[in-house]
Amino acid sequence: MLQRNMFLHYFRLKNLNISEMILNFQPVFAEEKNVDFKMEKLTIDKIDIFFDYFERIGFTDHIDFSMCYCLESHISEKEDETLDTKEKRQRKVIELINENRLSGYLIYANQNLIGWCNADDKTNYEPIVLNEEYQTIDLAAKHVMVIYCIEIAPNFRGKGLSHLIVETICDIAQNEAFEFIEAYPFKDKSFAYQYHGPMHLYEQHRFKMIAEKSYFYIMQRKL
Repeated sequence: MLQRNMFLHYFRLKNLNISEMILNFQPVFAEEKNVDFKMEKLTIDKIDIFFDYFERIGFTDHIDFSMCYCLESHISEKEDETLDTKEKRQRKVIELINENRLSGYLIYANQNLIGWCNADDKTNYEPIVLNEEYQTIDLAAKHVMVIYCIEIAPNFRGKGLSHLIVETICDIAQNEAFEFIEAYPFKDKSFAYQYHGPMHLYEQHRFKMIAEKSYFYIMQRKL
């Protein structure tokens, strides 16, 4: 199952980068009216910021998740088992970023780094592409963006920021000529860490549940 890596304790890495593409978005939710909100696209020049978020900011309440670096969405379980040192995991992340196979957005509120969203073309998520449970439309004929992970630092949760993230990603996808956007919330609401985002979040942003699978739902929005 794709959540396999999240239950492991990972080793500490130190080296990251992300793009100079900065997206400003005006908050539309009442509780966030005064937030200076922006998202920066992941590129290799901000690798240190990315790793610092995972290691020091984002997972202070889930330390066993802090070294996943979103690798589970891009590599096979077999390959993941070989990445058993800090250095190996670091090299793999850098490799994927350099090959444009791992992407997403660093999230800032009032100039504080407060989150990360793994979102990209569905074809870049090898474990998803190879898993029949995730098949929805012909990837050769359609252009699908995936929101795989939404992570917000503990002190900034419950403030409506996930809504800003989802709507901003939808705007990005539309501007980049994607036809659909998908997300895969867990069916088990008791799972302690809902890093795919909860189903109700996507329902509030015009996603429809198009399939119920073994342990997740497929939520899809036509852009």
